Amino acid sequence: MSTPVVVGVDGCTPSLEAASWGAHAAVSRKVPLLLVFVVKPAGHDASSAEMAHARQALHRAWQCIRATGEEPLVQTDVRVGEPAAELASAARGAALLCLGAASGKKHSRSGALARTLTRHAHTPVALIRRQSDARRSDGTAIVKWIVAILDESHGAEAALRAALDEARSRNAPVLALTSWSTTLRGVGDDNGAGVRQEVQRHLDSSEDSIDLCALPLPADPVRLLEDAGNTVQMVVVAGADAADLHTLTSRRAERVLRQRGCTVLVV
Repeated sequence: MSTPVVVGVDGCTPSLEAASWGAHAAVSRKVPLLLVFVVKPAGHDASSAEMAHARQALHRAWQCIRATGEEPLVQTDVRVGEPAAELASAARGAALLCLGAASGKKHSRSGALARTLTRHAHTPVALIRRQSDARRSDGTAIVKWIVAILDESHGAEAALRAALDEARSRNAPVLALTSWSTTLRGVGDDNGAGVRQEVQRHLDSSEDSIDLCALPLPADPVRLLEDAGNTVQMVVVAGADAADLHTLTSRRAERVLRQRGCTVLVV
């Protein structure tokens, strides 16, 4: 059976948005969509009311998916236990795990959950935020970029591949923020040569179907995203890049990314 796209559902608006986003991801990957609700019971067993709430939340998620017009094969699963452990178990070997990005007081918990799942689920994790339908004054849609943070940590190649795959799926350009110079050839080429060569290959290609640009990785990537306004739809970062991952799941980043409707994909 194909490895599914898994969505954590709890009935809140962010999780329903994650279900809609996950539907597109499942269809583009040609895999099933698995909606998972985790009941955290007060006692040893889940009550009938808790199970009924789980079923209602999953049904609402299914309705949101239908409203998108996407038609993935939808499967559901209700689990009982600790959310992080159960979601990690459900997503083990999955193509992708999607979570709604909480805001306000709930943000610290969702950020911690994302970091925990990134370390232990061994699968890409997407923190989903609703995109605004921003348009120019003449009514035309604003081009929304996919940003890949590439600092030559272990996993940078996977981050670049994921950004390119999402760009193909969403017909979007890619901005690679690199910790090395893409204009000075031969400087430090022994370090991270794989990801450097891959970026350079796309920059040099005149036949590439994806528009890719590169800029130096700034000391404060959140400031760059804030200054970019509504022109970035997704940031892709390697899970092994602990510093940037922590920055992108901080409270400050949450505020900026929520305002911009920007999803974070950790691979």
